[in-house]
Amino acid sequence: MNRVFLILSLLLIVAVGVAYYVLGGFKQAEVKLETTAQPIFLAGSYFEGAGNSEEFGNLTRKAYEIRSSGKLRGTFGNIFYNDPASSSEAAKVFVGLVVDDTISQQLPAGYRYRAFPAGQRVLHATIEASYLVAPTNFTLA
Repeated sequence: MNRVFLILSLLLIVAVGVAYYVLGGFKQAEVKLETTAQPIFLAGSYFEGAGNSEEFGNLTRKAYEIRSSGKLRGTFGNIFYNDPASSSEAAKVFVGLVVDDTISQQLPAGYRYRAFPAGQRVLHATIEASYLVAPTNFTLA
């Protein structure tokens, strides 16, 4: 009986490891300093508070739902105005989607635009992973 539980436990551990790998849990974020060649537009909502709060998670889920429902076309994007991991401040984040322009799509209720003008230096971080396993924070050097 103990041997059966041991084998089932090992199979479960392997299955969880494979699922974590497939979702992108072992991938590292790619961080680079860029100068924007053209303006970058983000559609989303501003958040200020604890980075691990329920409200921050809800804004991320809302952006996912808006994107997957087709209400707004774009890729996920956040603007972090501070680094709450290295300070005692609350997180100041604009959560939403990077969109092509500000006129071709109608914004969902509660969404606003933020923009980076062309020629501005930005720190661009990307990761190819599900939001379920993506790192909750990482330090930028």
